[in-house]
Amino acid sequence: MLTIADLPYDHVILCDTEYHFGVDSDGNPREADPLQPVCVCALDLKSGKTWKQWLGGFSAKPPFPTDDRTLFVAYAAAAEMRTFRALGWPAPRRILDLFAEFVTTAMAATAPRAADCSTPCHILGSILSALSTKRT
Repeated sequence: MLTIADLPYDHVILCDTEYHFGVDSDGNPREADPLQPVCVCALDLKSGKTWKQWLGGFSAKPPFPTDDRTLFVAYAAAAEMRTFRALGWPAPRRILDLFAEFVTTAMAATAPRAADCSTPCHILGSILSALSTKRT
C-alpha cells in the first residue's frame, strides 16, 4: 500500500485557513477589501512540522514551502487560495483539493455521498495511489 513517504515530494503540506469575510475582527463592515485572514495553520505530513500564524502575525510569504517539490493539500483549496491572495502570498505550485477529488469521485458513483469532510479524507488513500502514477 502506498504511504505518504512513498510520494515523490519533499513535503506534503496539509493546510487550513480561516478568515472574516465582509467584516473585520470586531464585526465592523469592510468596504475596500472584504476578506480579512484570521489564521493559517499547516502540517507537513512527511516531517511532522507545524506552522500557525494568526491575525497581526502573518509573514510576508508562506512559512512553509510551496515549490515544485511540495504537494499542498487542502479541503476546498479555493478558500486557502483566497487567503493566500489577500496576504500577497504566491500560490503553491502543486495543489491537491480533497473537495474537488471527492466531488469527482462521488460523481463517478464510486464513493458514498456525504455532506462533511470525513468521507473525502477516507478516499485520500485512493488519491495517493493515483498520484503515484500521475507524476506531473
